[in-house]
Amino acid sequence: TPLTLIRALVWHFDKFKDSELKTVFIGGAPAVELSFKLPFLTINRVRTYLSGHLDWLVSFQNDLWFVDFKTTKYELDNNFFNQFSPSNQIDIYTLATKVVLAQEAKGGIIDGIQLSPNFNRFRRHMEIRSPEQVDEFVEDTLFWINQAFTFSENKTWPKNETSCSNYGGCVFRGICSKTPGIRDHFLKTEFIQKIWDPNIPRG
Repeated sequence: TPLTLIRALVWHFDKFKDSELKTVFIGGAPAVELSFKLPFLTINRVRTYLSGHLDWLVSFQNDLWFVDFKTTKYELDNNFFNQFSPSNQIDIYTLATKVVLAQEAKGGIIDGIQLSPNFNRFRRHMEIRSPEQVDEFVEDTLFWINQAFTFSENKTWPKNETSCSNYGGCVFRGICSKTPGIRDHFLKTEFIQKIWDPNIPRG
């Protein structure tokens, strides 16, 4: 609700009022909600991109970091923060800072916010990425994109059933559990198709 949102913001600012994080400025403007689009790979004259939005770029102890805000109803314990290592989001954001700013971030600061009707808790966690880890991410992503093109050319999309329960469960799990011949019917009746275009800047 508007009340709990404003309350969370006030408590967050109060919690970190003495923070040493300093906002990075690009062209005189604060680097918040910074959209990026990186040309990555061309296959059969089709160009692929890595794109996304950086919540906030900061300087901390003479290093560049990006801050990513994450909300949850669960405890901000190690189980919560472990999901960001490994994480292709953290890897791609680290790569993006190198391309966009010509300076690779040391990693990401996960700004965790536990939401509750009556309270909020806050905790920050640093996820460092080495250049070797980012290079490995690039190699792995090249492999998966090439494989996706192969699937597209062959008109076949095999399920990766080991991922069905990741991140709380896939919303399409109920569809995949049905007989293939009737899946299209349930997709049309239970979902509304909306194309997400990450190229559209935020704000």
